[in-house]
Amino acid sequence: MYKHVMSITSLMSVGLLLVLASRIASVQAFVPASSMNSVNPTVFTTVAHSTSDVSLRMANLFGGLFGNGGGSNNGAASSNGVETLFTLPTTKLKKGPLQFFLKIYLVAAQNEPTPGSWAIGGDESNLDSINAYYKDGTGMVSVVLNDNSIEIQRHGKSPSLQMVLQESLLLHGLLDELQSLAENEEVEAEKRLVQWVNGKKTVDDARSTLPARQD
Repeated sequence: MYKHVMSITSLMSVGLLLVLASRIASVQAFVPASSMNSVNPTVFTTVAHSTSDVSLRMANLFGGLFGNGGGSNNGAASSNGVETLFTLPTTKLKKGPLQFFLKIYLVAAQNEPTPGSWAIGGDESNLDSINAYYKDGTGMVSVVLNDNSIEIQRHGKSPSLQMVLQESLLLHGLLDELQSLAENEEVEAEKRLVQWVNGKKTVDDARSTLPARQD
């Protein structure tokens, strides 16, 4: 009986590994080699761990997100603390592979500029979104994949100045990755994860809403 149980457990483990491998392969088929090479290989094994670890940090974050974190209110957010920073209209969007790639990118970037700056997780109420929680608990950035657009939202009634500054750096990097995915000629147009309504202008317009990036 013991050996039988161990065999079943082994088969389940192999099955889970195969599922993960297939998801990674589906992303690699649409992503230029240069983008995949820029991601640390250990990030793939970190995605699941990071997502589950976020739940352990929620208690510390929620106070800030609902206005108790002592941040400075810039007056831009709506009454429920949600503000749409910008929207990227698309003509084509492959939700599953794109979401997986963006989560890998964000997990790789979560320790910038310092370890633990961001915690990356999903949203059980919206499976098409990826959330990045800032370490001081005053704000969260959501990447929402709609059928015909990518929407970037900020959550938090009183985000701190530090959170807003680091958010800008995070989103500049995210736009770089999206622009590479949409325009890189190493991948055939029909195989790209995303295509814009207005081409490069779509990303340029979104970038213009952010504070200028220091080169």
